[in-house]
Amino acid sequence: MKKRELVKWAAISDILETAVVVVSLLFVAYSINRNSAVLQAANDNFAYQIQDQRVADIANNAELASIDLRVRNNEEISEVEKHRMLSQHLRELNMWELSYVRHNQGLYSAEQWNNWNGYYEIGLTAALPEKWWAEVRPWYQDDFAMHVDAAYAKN
Repeated sequence: MKKRELVKWAAISDILETAVVVVSLLFVAYSINRNSAVLQAANDNFAYQIQDQRVADIANNAELASIDLRVRNNEEISEVEKHRMLSQHLRELNMWELSYVRHNQGLYSAEQWNNWNGYYEIGLTAALPEKWWAEVRPWYQDDFAMHVDAAYAKN
C-alpha cells in the first residue's frame, strides 16, 4: 500500500512540477515581450526627439526659417545658406533611411512605417529640392535611394 501511495504522490509531484515550469515559461515570455515593447518605445521616442529637434532648429532660428522659406519658394540663396539647409535635410534623410531599413528588417510595423514614410515623402520632398537630392543621392543605399526617387516622382 505504501509503495502505491508513494507512486501516486510522485505522479502528483510530476504534474505540479510541469505546471510550475509552464507558468515560469509563460512569465519569461511575457517579460521578454514587455522588455521588447519598452525598447521599441525608447527607440520611437528617440526618432521623435531627433525629428522634433530638427523642426525646432528651423522654428527657433529666424535665419534658418528665412532660408527654408526662400528654398520652398524657389528663390535664390547663397552657397553658405544652401549648405546650412542641406545639412538640416541630411538629418531628415538619415532618419528616413533608418526608418526604411528598420521597416525592411521587420522592426517597424506597417502602420508605423506608413506614418513615417508619408511624413518624409510629403515634407522632405517639398523642402529639399530634387537637384539637392541628386547631389547627395550617392551617399545612401541604392534601394533607399530608389525609394526616395519614387517619392519625388509622385510629387
